[in-house]
Amino acid sequence: MSMHDLELVNLADESLLPCQVTAQNDDETYELRLNRAGASSIKVRSSIDFEDTLRQLRAELQQQNLLLLCNGFRRDAFVSSMSPQMSEGLSCYLVVTGEPV
Repeated sequence: MSMHDLELVNLADESLLPCQVTAQNDDETYELRLNRAGASSIKVRSSIDFEDTLRQLRAELQQQNLLLLCNGFRRDAFVSSMSPQMSEGLSCYLVVTGEPV
């Protein structure tokens, strides 16, 4: 289990909201839980990898007009096809146009 202190951006007014994201997995399930003050926690699960759970979390947050500030949500983030095997979907490359990954 790993815990990360991150921030959310409220897209309506661009305010920053502190949150905590916990990642854990067992042999069959990957889980992300997001907690923030004054709101119900959000829990997403996948049997694929953490990248899939991050996609689910992003969809849930967008419905609330929120965006999580983490590399996996960046436009210049690239997840290699080896990521599920090497990092369970927790790592990505940040790319620059015209430069090799």
